[in-house]
Amino acid sequence: MSFSQTFAFSLARAVDVATATVFTHETGCTISAMCDVALEKNGDPFLCRLGLLLNKISKGHTRAARLQDIANALAILNYLRLPESQ
Repeated sequence: MSFSQTFAFSLARAVDVATATVFTHETGCTISAMCDVALEKNGDPFLCRLGLLLNKISKGHTRAARLQDIANALAILNYLRLPESQ
């Protein structure tokens, strides 16, 4: 089993999303993904500094987190999709 399928990963992601919600009032996104948006749009200075730090620790971290959040959102949309009318 990979780490991404563990309870610990789910808990860590929940804390990450809660942190993003506190700082950005956006729900469902990780703080790393929000940092990537801030870096791209020259947004909130705190998120930009945090994003630069995260990318220094792990190259491409914020972009990878943003892409993963997009993939997660698409998976949720596919799961929630209503059946086609017949």
